[in-house]
Amino acid sequence: IQDTVLADIERIEVIRGPGATVWGANAVNGVINIITRSAKETCGNQVIALAGGNEGSGSIRYGSSLGKETFYRVYAKYFKREGFGNNDKKDEPSSDNWRSVRGGFRIDREPEAGDERNAFTIQGEAYLNRYDTHYRRLSLSPPYAEQISDTSDAVGGHILGRWRHICSETSETMLQFYYDHTDKDYDPASANGWVDTYDLEFRNRFNALSRHEIVWGLGYRFITDKFDYKAGDSMIQISMIPLRLEQHLFSAFLQDEIRLIPDHLTLTVGSKIEHNDYTGFEIQPSIRFLWTPKKRHTIWGAVSRAVRTPSRYERNVKETSGIFPSDHPISEELFSGKPGALNILGNEDLDSETLIAYECGYRLKPAPHLWLDTTAFYYDYDELVGSGMGMPYMGTGSSGNYIFPVYFKNNMKGESYGAEIAADWQVIPQWRLRGSYSYLKTKRYG
Repeated sequence: IQDTVLADIERIEVIRGPGATVWGANAVNGVINIITRSAKETCGNQVIALAGGNEGSGSIRYGSSLGKETFYRVYAKYFKREGFGNNDKKDEPSSDNWRSVRGGFRIDREPEAGDERNAFTIQGEAYLNRYDTHYRRLSLSPPYAEQISDTSDAVGGHILGRWRHICSETSETMLQFYYDHTDKDYDPASANGWVDTYDLEFRNRFNALSRHEIVWGLGYRFITDKFDYKAGDSMIQISMIPLRLEQHLFSAFLQDEIRLIPDHLTLTVGSKIEHNDYTGFEIQPSIRFLWTPKKRHTIWGAVSRAVRTPSRYERNVKETSGIFPSDHPISEELFSGKPGALNILGNEDLDSETLIAYECGYRLKPAPHLWLDTTAFYYDYDELVGSGMGMPYMGTGSSGNYIFPVYFKNNMKGESYGAEIAADWQVIPQWRLRGSYSYLKTKRYG
């Protein structure tokens, strides 16, 4: 669904490790932040076309100005990717045919430098994705499963508005509103659902007492969704209970960057506090230091806590993922020779998965154009979501089949640790060499 015009991307930040203090729940193992160019940087015309044996795509963009301080761009993009075939089962069609069309706009007002100024951004996009899918439809009567070909759609769009009041280089205020709508087929023959997300965020940054840079903010998010099912379907393979749900998320965060010894030692402490409808209050603090004993040497360390909250699927799903025919050994042993269904069932008592992260690193600049970076980390996970089997029971209705339930549970723990060594050498202005080695070990146990 996310398919930004590549030429409009200014940079992509990959922030490794937990970022929950700023980004909130679910920013556990890292954050990928895609930052697009302002409309001021994309004035003029641009046409891009790509073609290949199995795919083709193209985009068109036009940007201009509305006066000296306001700029805009409009764009459209399309791609089509054919199925790549199925090498294992050549008689079965592939299910990766994919088409997408989207269009959008962005308007930026960027006042020239002054004592105080206001900047505005408004952007929006609408899209339509279509997939030719091939999937199994399950049944409690022979042949118990059949291949179905159908077309699945995903349509939606978003709009964002942001206001920034810039007081100085060290002080600014930001207010942002975001709305997103997604409507998607989850089972083209019987089920589809839509999700609306409203998000409001306020953020303020300022310097205090000459050595403190403080960032604080407040946020509110409202999510509403609904799942619909077509009448006449003999078996609904996936459903949500309840079919419609409204969720509220409140948040506040505070981060203080303290220059204990200017240009040599900095301490950053902060925390994000959130309240969600699933697990209540979640506190996600962090503390990190940055020590520069000499000009070309930097040592840093951090301890952080982050959480991943249970998803709507994990709490509310009812999904039939398999059928035991009447002559299956499990049916004969447990179900008295009657067919049975393997059901994945949500658990409304799930807690958040938690992470305590310990990180440290050393950076060295041995020569003007050479950088060396080493990092080590240890992550301790708790309350990871796994699964557990329940006792079979007779299902309701006239089908007379047994249910073999599998529930989500917080019955797993985990840990990961590793290290990375990286080197970056700017040989000449036109030639840059990078190399790295990474080691990662993960464990998951219950």
